[in-house]
Amino acid sequence: MARPKIYDDSLRDQLISRADQLLTEGGVEALSVRALSAAEGTSTNAVYSLFGGKSGIVNAVVARASASFYAAQCAVVDGTDVAADILALGTAYWNWALDNPTHYAVMFGGLLSGFELDPQTEQSCAATIEPLAGAVHRGKVQKLWRRGTEETITMSLWASVHGLVGLAQLGPDQMSRKDWEKILRPHLLAIYRGWLAPPR
Repeated sequence: MARPKIYDDSLRDQLISRADQLLTEGGVEALSVRALSAAEGTSTNAVYSLFGGKSGIVNAVVARASASFYAAQCAVVDGTDVAADILALGTAYWNWALDNPTHYAVMFGGLLSGFELDPQTEQSCAATIEPLAGAVHRGKVQKLWRRGTEETITMSLWASVHGLVGLAQLGPDQMSRKDWEKILRPHLLAIYRGWLAPPR
């Protein structure tokens, strides 16, 4: 059955944005159908009609965040130069995380501890690392790496940016975003070069 026209995509987007905010501020416990409808000034029936309940809301928030992140990663991959792609992916990760703090918190901030996502949402989250994994695979084909599995190298590069983002978000107040960005490229290069095979 088609949902009532009054509950349109505009309202759905507004509710997802509000749910994103509630999740970031208070975790899964702070998000309920009643709390969301009250915060957005709509009826609980609207929320149930659009999402089916709390689980549908949470999955919609995570799906939107992961889709945004995945698009940001895919947008910078050229496919012709492994080093350039890895640096671009790391920079895109950084920019997306700092430009979208609530999305980032939902995906990587531990807000969903104990909450089981739908398989489709889990798959969309898992897909966000694929652009980097693809660059690492191309590096293996070109015999760039000295050691380590593709998975190990991918996770090492991924974690290196994740850690820097965490420090930038929670670290010393006297360091600005520009200060951290001066560190970003040398940091990414150091991790990348650490995995390179020695010149022949």
